[in-house]
Amino acid sequence: MRKPSPAYLQLPRQQISLSLLCFLRTLAASSETGRTQDKYETFLLLSKVPALAPYLAETFLLSSSTFLANDRASLGIRFPLVVKPISGEQSVGVVGIRDENTLRRFLRKRNRRYIAQPFISDALEIGVSFTRNPAGPSDFFGVAAKQPVVLEADWRGGFYKAPKYFHHQDITHNVDRERLLELCRTIAATLRTNTFRFDALVRSEGTNLKLDTMQIIDVNTGVFAADEFLFDISHAPQFFVEELARRYTYLLLWGGRKTPHPTHSQKRKLLMHYLYCYAVTLYRHFMDTAIMGKFRNLIENLAASHCSDNR
Repeated sequence: MRKPSPAYLQLPRQQISLSLLCFLRTLAASSETGRTQDKYETFLLLSKVPALAPYLAETFLLSSSTFLANDRASLGIRFPLVVKPISGEQSVGVVGIRDENTLRRFLRKRNRRYIAQPFISDALEIGVSFTRNPAGPSDFFGVAAKQPVVLEADWRGGFYKAPKYFHHQDITHNVDRERLLELCRTIAATLRTNTFRFDALVRSEGTNLKLDTMQIIDVNTGVFAADEFLFDISHAPQFFVEELARRYTYLLLWGGRKTPHPTHSQKRKLLMHYLYCYAVTLYRHFMDTAIMGKFRNLIENLAASHCSDNR
């Protein structure tokens, strides 16, 4: 006989979403998000591994001092390209640049460092989540196909506005699982991390991904490394909660190995960090419901502001 679902799984999605808004507000003031990740250093480290290099999008460091003082040929720049903040803040600050004059205008007004990558069109964006199981197989793994909610079709003034919001579809069962898992394990070993998500652009034929064409455009080991395949709202709440619980059980076990006797302060910081990450993923899972859509911009702006204040 099938066991009845816990009470929290029987709540209407709208009620869960409203409760979650209050939960996020409480956590936002007290969560610990860790150190800022340097995207350029991450790609530089991964590019030294022969098994990973073919899958990495060409990535170079860019700033007003380096570009304005040199010609683009010496820097190896080919247009169009995508420019991103080196620290990474989801899709905040990501912009397409069509030509050299546009790039010069962009950099003259900004003093921060960026990474630049080729602008790849007509490719599917995917997000691959991975967390190592400390007991061995099976690892936590999932793949999401990401389709922009609104696709900005035109270049305006030499700029292309990168999509910020996506519809997510879980395609974990339609990929070459072993090939991607081997890639994930190599990335984890190289970065000395137990959990991350990488985003990539890949050509596809129907439901089949042509992994030989895959170009990794981002690897995130920080607070924004959310498990996007769980954002697919076709998943039953029970599946969603069970998968998240499995992932964070793995992370807590890894934390126990690294710090077997944590102080009270370390326990509090760890708990608040995991609760924050858990809540963000839960919120994004319900993002496409009608009631959450009304508050999307407000919540995303508040979250971006909170993360900027913590830097």
